[in-house]
Amino acid sequence: MPQFFYKALDKQGNEKDDVITALSYQDAVSKIKAFELYPIEIHQTPLTGQSREHLEESKSSLFNLLRPKVKTKHIVPFISDLAVLIDSGVSLAKSLTVLYNQTVSRRLKNIVGALRADVEGGQTFSEALSKHPRYFPPLCINMVRAGEIGGVLSEALERLAHIYEKNEQLDAKIKTAFVYPVCVLSFAFLVVICIMIFIVPQFLVIFEDVGSSLPPLTLVLFATSTFMKDQWILLIGVCIVFAGIFRVLLTIHHVRFYIDALKIRLPIFGILVTKISISRFCRIFGTLLANGVPILRTLSVAKDATGNMVLEQAIEKVKNSIKEGESVSKPLSQYSYFPPIVTNMIAIGEETGTLSKMLIKISDRYEMDADILIARLTSLLGPFLIIGLGFIIGFIVIALFLPLPSVVQGLTGA
Repeated sequence: MPQFFYKALDKQGNEKDDVITALSYQDAVSKIKAFELYPIEIHQTPLTGQSREHLEESKSSLFNLLRPKVKTKHIVPFISDLAVLIDSGVSLAKSLTVLYNQTVSRRLKNIVGALRADVEGGQTFSEALSKHPRYFPPLCINMVRAGEIGGVLSEALERLAHIYEKNEQLDAKIKTAFVYPVCVLSFAFLVVICIMIFIVPQFLVIFEDVGSSLPPLTLVLFATSTFMKDQWILLIGVCIVFAGIFRVLLTIHHVRFYIDALKIRLPIFGILVTKISISRFCRIFGTLLANGVPILRTLSVAKDATGNMVLEQAIEKVKNSIKEGESVSKPLSQYSYFPPIVTNMIAIGEETGTLSKMLIKISDRYEMDADILIARLTSLLGPFLIIGLGFIIGFIVIALFLPLPSVVQGLTGA
């Protein structure tokens, strides 16, 4: 009999994972619900001949790093169009058929086809989505499930699409802001490489012909230039290896936690990371609450939106405090990552019964603050990059001109 691996939440919001034996996916869902658990991820184990799609999604995280993902720019139109079709009275199965025929992305097309087959086979849309956790995270599954329960699936999909759009817009702003610094840095790097490989060796030949003694700074420059010219293949190989090692290290929990802790402690950049994380957390927290998802489940999903393990750990502790009867604002105020303005607004939202609306307002405000900070950070990076480039070029020029007096003397004496 097939075995299914699952992750689920109990009534207290604790996450549990286990393997269950069932006749089918639907049977597995029924058994898990019979345990009074709320399933958030289910897939058949690889040992029982699961489909290729499920087998790929259960690979190691290292392998997943190399696999192409469905881009957000394809996911957002899919969710938005699905919301419009359902709101127009088109059945879910028919809507998926329409979207399957018009989807451009080949990978997304295959997924939409699998979703349609599952829905036509009697599964709910949220259950079908949970088979593809790599492409549809718990946020998406919980939003859809809440929409199904409340009979407002189209509205839930619209809100979900709005979240995706907001995140995509914020990511686009960050990428656009750093295009100029990255271009400047890349150009400067290429210029320095060309100077070190093609120009500096010409000076070395001249100085060797004259036979004058060279100062230590010049010797260091020539040694570096010779190494870069003769061992360029080794340098490229070392860079590739280090990049691979770094990506593997990012999959290790303790390493990621240390890096995330370092991110929020950096001057200026740390403030930006914190504001973006809080904005995303509050938006998803508020949207899920507005859709009727229980608060403990909402926190379990929203904490992952921060993208920072330090903040995730703090939110997990807040969730544990809520289980003991605390409010959201009180335990949250114990962590310096969440400024008083955030916790005070959350407290007001709890008192007035408008917590979801207040969380969205916090998200909008912090997103605006992040936009301003991105602009300031970009304006500061330009001069710093130019100054750094000036130091490097200055070092090369000084190192090349230091021996010139002795060279001239040698030529005069000759």
